[in-house]
Amino acid sequence: MYCTQCGNQVPEGNRFCTNCGVAVSAGGTACPNCGSAVSPGMGHCSRCGQILVGGAAEERKRGVKAVVGGILGTVAGVFGLVIGILILAGVTQATSQHPVIEEDISWLNTIGVLYIIIGLLAILGSALAIARMGFWLAIIGTICTIPIVPMLGIPALILVAISKKDF
Repeated sequence: MYCTQCGNQVPEGNRFCTNCGVAVSAGGTACPNCGSAVSPGMGHCSRCGQILVGGAAEERKRGVKAVVGGILGTVAGVFGLVIGILILAGVTQATSQHPVIEEDISWLNTIGVLYIIIGLLAILGSALAIARMGFWLAIIGTICTIPIVPMLGIPALILVAISKKDF
């Protein structure tokens, strides 16, 4: 069990924290404010509302890497969508003004559509990373960010991969 005051691990059977001296109870620890028993994982005391160290606040910290990776992946996915739309718009404008070059730049349509698809996959995978659901789909989505913006995609992939236990 852990002390609610300082977060120190308290050996089983101790009645007081060896680091700060706060009383602990048999079922877990005691609230440093009111002394009522609190169980591990609680973020706040149910009697007085005191914030507890090692409770829900610590649980929220666990998923930060996945969330940051998801945000980076989402930004890269949006870039992919914008790039794809701009490519398609440019091809459409160029071919409408110069129909002769349509065959020469028709491959750009494919590139534009690929950027849009990859951007959408990146956004979907990144959203799963932010929600910490579907680890492998989140990994696939963040892999899709790498060809779009490698400077965002690679850190996104690393952050999501090292936070596997948070899913």
